[in-house]
Amino acid sequence: TIPAPIGLTYAGNKDLPYYFAWQAPSSDIENYNVYVDGVFAGSSVNSSINLTADVFANGNGDYTVSVRSV
Repeated sequence: TIPAPIGLTYAGNKDLPYYFAWQAPSSDIENYNVYVDGVFAGSSVNSSINLTADVFANGNGDYTVSVRSV
């Protein structure tokens, strides 16, 4: 099994309003897939991602962001 990322957190600011970061569980992870409310929102080879505003366009303002190692 592929180990899960550790400690997903919102790390944004006014310049990067949709920035999320996490820790790599090991050094042999190819990339990470990021999901918003269970829908694929982007992929990153780093342990962070700056999503676009359009992935947060639907819903009531409460979103579930998750990340998976690949």
